[in-house]
Amino acid sequence: MKTGWPRIALYITIIGMESCWLFAILSLVSGLVLQGQLSIISLLALYPIAFGINKTIAQFKLAKVYLNLISWSIWAGAMLLLVKLQIYSSLGLWDQSWLKEIPVALRQAPYDFRPEVLLFIGSIIIWWLGQRLVHLKADFPKLIVEFQFGMPVLIVTFIIGSYFTGVLEHAVLIAVAFFAFALSGLSIGHAQQTAGSISQIYRGRWLGILITGISLVIVLGLLSGSTVNPDFFERILNTAKWAWEVAKRALIWVASLLPTSPPTEIPAAGEMPGEILREPAGSGIFGMPQWIRSIIKFALFINIAFWCIFALWRASGQMLNWLNQRLAGMAGIKTESLSGAFKSDVTRLVKRILTKFLIFLLKRLGRKTRVLSPELASIQQIYCQMVRWATARGCPRHPTQTAYEYQISLVNLLPDFHEEFSLITRQFVGVRYGGLTPGKDELLNLRQSWERIRKVRRGHPS
Repeated sequence: MKTGWPRIALYITIIGMESCWLFAILSLVSGLVLQGQLSIISLLALYPIAFGINKTIAQFKLAKVYLNLISWSIWAGAMLLLVKLQIYSSLGLWDQSWLKEIPVALRQAPYDFRPEVLLFIGSIIIWWLGQRLVHLKADFPKLIVEFQFGMPVLIVTFIIGSYFTGVLEHAVLIAVAFFAFALSGLSIGHAQQTAGSISQIYRGRWLGILITGISLVIVLGLLSGSTVNPDFFERILNTAKWAWEVAKRALIWVASLLPTSPPTEIPAAGEMPGEILREPAGSGIFGMPQWIRSIIKFALFINIAFWCIFALWRASGQMLNWLNQRLAGMAGIKTESLSGAFKSDVTRLVKRILTKFLIFLLKRLGRKTRVLSPELASIQQIYCQMVRWATARGCPRHPTQTAYEYQISLVNLLPDFHEEFSLITRQFVGVRYGGLTPGKDELLNLRQSWERIRKVRRGHPS
């Protein structure tokens, strides 16, 4: 099938846009790792060659496997030629000793990044892009995608390169070339879409828009290149840091105006669960329980999301109304109201959110609290009474102490009651952490031990 000049021009603009960000990335890597030993332009010259060769191979009526085999065999020869011309050009034509250096360089790539590795990886990427371009339909939407992909890649590469002096010396020219290729391709691609009335009306003006746009990009690129440098980014970063410090100080000052609650003692890691150390029912913000606060937070989130969607819907509706007024006199233009598919999508989204909220609410309300058996509650109560008894006699339990560490302090307080303290601590740890249920005899021994400890006064047995 014969390819017209507009399609060829679109292919050229795509090659140009991709070559711009490829040149930026490869130049950055070559400058940082290889100190600029390679010629990136000669490597990028492989792109149109790869496109032409793969375009020719695609005309053969063979299976896809054989077409790929032929294509990548030619790539291997082209890659070896690049390595020979750029790195080993001083060697003789029939000297094959340099061929052994390529696998050696690939094996040592994690430890020593040599020029052969960059040529190998770069040629693979460029050859694959040329092969991909053969099967790509060059039109206006594809050019939009190429532009949207290439622009952030260039921005990130330029930001990284701005921190290293002398690595990307032609950043302005790369950006100007990228936008020139992009505007040219978008203009030609838009002119090919002759189905819409807008294209028919403005098709004759695209050449003037193209020339004006390219000229504007060149002028703005030269102006920005004279001002945008590492010092410029450093000033922006310093301004952002200063603004953050001011905002942080303002937040600290506002927080100092709020009333503060008195400091509370942090409970120990092995404190009592369940009914003894339960959070009071009126704790939290304004005395509300935690589950009510969760519901209020969820309701606020739903409210904010609803108003955001409503604002988006209103803005889209006003934009469509403005377009309807502008396109009212044009033939062949059909518009659709916003209250169609968009409204139904929003309705389904709201229904799904409400369903999830009701399920969450039912789960919260139907969840049962853990109820301890009388035996377990009795052991935990005895341990808490022992802690309060020891605290009143000058031996409190510190927040960082475990149950067994606190037992040592209790034994130091009353050495004659080592067995009693050991029994109460062991039963408490087994109930608290091991989920054990004591028998009647063990519970009776525990209460008797506690009664013997309670009769002690002033640290001495009575």
